[in-house]
Formats: sequence, structure tokens, C-alpha cells
Amino acid sequence: MFTVAQIKAAHSKVRSGADFPDYVKEIEALGLVRYEYMVADGRTIYYGDNNFKTEAPPIYSEKRINPISSVSTIEQVIREHQRGKSDFLTFCQLAADE
Repeated sequence: MFTVAQIKAAHSKVRSGADFPDYVKEIEALGLVRYEYMVADGRTIYYGDNNFKTEAPPIYSEKRINPISSVSTIEQVIREHQRGKSDFLTFCQLAADE
């Protein structure tokens, strides 16, 4: 199967949104089926075929996640992030707040 190091190596090649399709192809070729990103602490769980699972450690201290969220507000946060108005860590904080 794949390792977290292989996923990170593929991700390191992404410089802009234009690189994203090749990144997806590369991680799918490694056998990645899906992943879950935990906004609370930046941990990522990667899944492959035959119940394969590996996990990357947290990348920041645990955040409080707002128990009451607004779909329209989080959609706006996502749109703005996709337009380049926030870096990833700021996006994660905004998502946790909403």
C-alpha cells in the first residue's frame, strides 16, 4: 500500500490549483481511496483498499469546534479560500469557528 511519506511527497509538488489534477492522479495511483482531515487538530487519516488505513499526526494544537454551524457561512469561507483569500491554516480556523 502507500505511506504518509508518499502522500506528502506527492502533495509537495502542488504549487497551485493547476497542479491539483496531477496530484489526485498520483495519490490514486498509490492506492488512496479516501481520506479524512480532522479540523480539530490537523490530523489526516488515509484509507486504501482492503481496510488499509494509515494516519498522519496532528499538525497544530487542538481547536475548539463550534457546535452550532451555519451552512451558508461555511460555504462562504470555502469560496473565499478557493479564491486564494486565506492560507490553509487560516481556513481551518475559520471552519472551526463556523
